[in-house]
Parts: sequence; structure tokens; C-alpha cells
Amino acid sequence: MRGSLAEPTSFMPFRSTMPRCVVLQFLLLGCLPVLLPAAARGAEQAPAADARIEEVVVTGVRRTARLDAIDRSGAVRQVEFAAGTETATAMLRDAPGTFFQQTTPGQSTPIVRGLRGSQVLHLVDGIRLNHALFRDAPNQYLALVPMGGLEAVEVLPGAAPALYGADAIGGVVALRSRMPALAEDGIVRAGRVSGAWSTADLSREWVASGSVANARAAIEIGVADSEYGNRRIGGGERLSATGYDARSSFLSGQWAPAPEHRIEFGGQWLEQPSTPRHDELVAGFGQTVPS
Repeated sequence: MRGSLAEPTSFMPFRSTMPRCVVLQFLLLGCLPVLLPAAARGAEQAPAADARIEEVVVTGVRRTARLDAIDRSGAVRQVEFAAGTETATAMLRDAPGTFFQQTTPGQSTPIVRGLRGSQVLHLVDGIRLNHALFRDAPNQYLALVPMGGLEAVEVLPGAAPALYGADAIGGVVALRSRMPALAEDGIVRAGRVSGAWSTADLSREWVASGSVANARAAIEIGVADSEYGNRRIGGGERLSATGYDARSSFLSGQWAPAPEHRIEFGGQWLEQPSTPRHDELVAGFGQTVPS
């Protein structure tokens, strides 16, 4: 020991001359009552070296639910078919929270909750219609789906991005084609003919389709023709360049290779030979013919 109590020249801290290994042994012995229970608990919780952590997979899936058990703002809204409606997007005129923008006769883009274009997803039988191949911006092609072959038009606002992605921030406008049902017994044949005529826009339209089905397969094919004249406004005058013609056909069917399997197929075709831009016919600027 440096410095003794007999001859204290200056204060020095006390230092033990006990061997370092002995000090460590005392410390370890003193900590054993604390370390042993903790080590035992750790051994119980720690997995073995060769143990594998089970794979955890988290997926989001659609599920059925009662309409009164979910947020009504995100519920699917069935759009009612109105007689004489020109296009599928025009059916959104009276649906809650929806509208459509139309600058060309026979073509329009839906607006859901104030959003349109790449913020509103357009689906036809589950297939995206607004993407880079067609047009991701305000898309007028949804109005070109033949009305004669449709069974329902649905609007899903609210929580649509959780199911479909960021291109459905405003919501989803889904068109569902009519699918012929399989026959329970024998061969079933059916036909349908409808027509409409209006004096407001001098329009006439007709749709004819036929179907045949048995227990394994069913198919329906139809054609439609529409002619729309210039629209009449409140004062009685007619707006120039607002009329157009449209011809369409549609095909749908299903095949059951086994009782628990279904293969569905469908096709659509529509032509509008003349859809002028009446919004570019501006009086006073020398324009007499629309684009």
C-alpha cells in the first residue's frame, strides 16, 4: 500500500493489493443470485440455434359483409338503369356523389367525389379500362361500352384504394356484362328485343339478342343500333353538332368443364362514326364547323 497512516504526507485513495482474479471471483459469486434466474428465463425464451421462425404471410382479401355492418360511404352503390340513357357514364348523372364530364357527344368521363381520370378506376368485368395502353387521364372510352349487353353499373367510393390501389382514390366505376345462365335440364333458348324513341333529341335505338344454354355451356349474342339527332334546349332551339350514330355488338358466355369450375368469356364492339367536338364551336371566333 502506498502511503501509511503513521506518516500521512498526502491523501491517497485506498487500493487493495488483493489479486485481481480473487476480486473477480468475489464479484461473480455476488452476482450469481441475480444472473442465474435471468439466464434461466432467457434460456426458456430464446429459440434453439437450429429452430426456424415460422413464415408469416399477411394478405388483404375481399370478403362478404352485411351492408349495415360497414361504412356506408364505402359501400357499393348500384346505379339504376334509366330508359333512353345514351352511355354508361351518363347513368351516373343522378347517382349520389357521382357525375360525368362530356365535351363530345357519345363520349364522357365519370367523376366520383370530385375526382376523375387517373384517380377513378374504370372496370369492365373486372378488367381495367383506364391505363397507359388506352388513356390514364380523363378517359372517355368507358362511354363506348355497349349498353345493350350490360347487366349492372356499380360505383364504389371511399375505401376503394385499399382494394384496388392508388388509381382508385376517388373510387371505382364498375360495369358488369350480362352473363347467360346455365340450364338445369335440356336446352333452353331465349331472345330479347327492345327499342326506344325520343322527340327531345330525335333519337331512336333498338337492341336484339338471343341466347342458348344447356347444363354445361351458355352463350348470348346481340346487336344494337342507335341514332341521336341534335339536342333541343329549353328555348326550343337545337344545338348543332350534338348528334351522332352508334352501332355495337356483344358476346358473352360461360362453360362448365366440371361442376366446381366456370370459364367465362365475352367480347364487345362499338363504333361511333361521327362524334364532333361541339365544345370547340365558339360563336364570334369565326368557327362555323366543329372539330
